[in-house]
Amino acid sequence: MLFNPAFKDCPDEALIIAHILGGYGELELLLALCLANVLGDNRKALRVLFRTRGETQRINTADALIASDYERAGLKAEYADALGAIRQSLKIRNSLAHSHWVAVGLTPSYETHGLFYVALGDAALPAESFEYKWMHAEITLLKEMESFCGYARQSLMYLEWEWGIRKGTRAHNAIPKPTKRQPPTPRIVEDPDILRRLPKSL
Repeated sequence: MLFNPAFKDCPDEALIIAHILGGYGELELLLALCLANVLGDNRKALRVLFRTRGETQRINTADALIASDYERAGLKAEYADALGAIRQSLKIRNSLAHSHWVAVGLTPSYETHGLFYVALGDAALPAESFEYKWMHAEITLLKEMESFCGYARQSLMYLEWEWGIRKGTRAHNAIPKPTKRQPPTPRIVEDPDILRRLPKSL
């Protein structure tokens, strides 16, 4: 039995979501390798980062330890881009991981379903109102999210390799420098017909 049957109705969307959620840890590993460049010890870097609890705290810890070193190596802009990309990727990951999901028929026959999600943590913040802000997990949006996480991966890989170039331990950078990108914008549901079909409470 599936945890959430909405994913059964939308298997293509569910597969991309699984890629994002399952693949996020790769970004943290690459950040740890960037930390290892500064510490000069891979195991120490892994212990420092992965003994730290919470994804945001791991990023903040690494940033505190290595930002000035990458700046001195002439990689201030590249480091800022990579750090921004992993932070945005974490936001994408969390927006999917901490949401609740429903599949809603988009055609009169209900042969075609759309996948929608809502963050109850956001809805629960106001003291009195409890308003759901439904998002549409369109396949194009999910592909953009996955692609952006891939951009974050390439940014971190490039940074880790480029450190070796600047320090004289590598002859060339095998990772192409990525073009800076902006994260995709979530699709807030505004269509009254779709809103009518979505749950008013869970």
